[in-house]
Amino acid sequence: MPLDDISNQGFLPFNFNTNTSILNPQDPNNLRRYNYGNADYDTRHYCSRNYVWDTPKLSGWRGVLASWTVSGTLFARTGYPLTVVDSNATSILNGYNYGTNTTGGFNIFANYPSGAPITCDSGAVTTPCLTTAQFSPAAAGFGQQRRNQVYGPHYFDTDLTVMKNFKQPINEVSTFGIGLQFFNILNHPNFDQPVYGIADPSFGTIINTVSVPTSILGSFLGADVSPRLIQIKASLRF
Repeated sequence: MPLDDISNQGFLPFNFNTNTSILNPQDPNNLRRYNYGNADYDTRHYCSRNYVWDTPKLSGWRGVLASWTVSGTLFARTGYPLTVVDSNATSILNGYNYGTNTTGGFNIFANYPSGAPITCDSGAVTTPCLTTAQFSPAAAGFGQQRRNQVYGPHYFDTDLTVMKNFKQPINEVSTFGIGLQFFNILNHPNFDQPVYGIADPSFGTIINTVSVPTSILGSFLGADVSPRLIQIKASLRF
């Protein structure tokens, strides 16, 4: 369980589609009072698997079942943490130039009377997992809440590749393969964190999905690659 005052030293904020990292101290006279909490990338459970299966060599008519390669990946993890903020108080203070010199997200924490972590799952797409009954505005001081005590929904993705291999006369190990690649083969949607501002009408509701890190369209292109994608693949090994 990684704990810190600010993740990635503040130079590389761990941003999401919906929320941003907390980069500013709440109490400048006591940095750890509220900011010392779970790191932005605190993942309590994580599983990553890669597999490759080459079918055995068969003779006769069963040879059609030979020379196949089945491979894939599987990723599963619990959700990333977030901090509920008082977006109304933040907007008012920014009007007085308070925090305008900070890099990234300046926010005033909301009050959270209970210290127990909250976990939001995919049900927050339709029903808010956070309510104003749990949190209150920071009207008379710093919000009584430690950073990153709420966790967003989990993430799951699995990809699959099926290839048929044909021996080539280039050398003794050369093969030509052709097959299909399935990205997010189960077409499983993954959701972003819920809206973290208590003054936002969508507070506690999930409004965005998240995409897989890599796909047939490449990385960080801004394209929506969260649904299932299929492509034909050919390869020559020699």
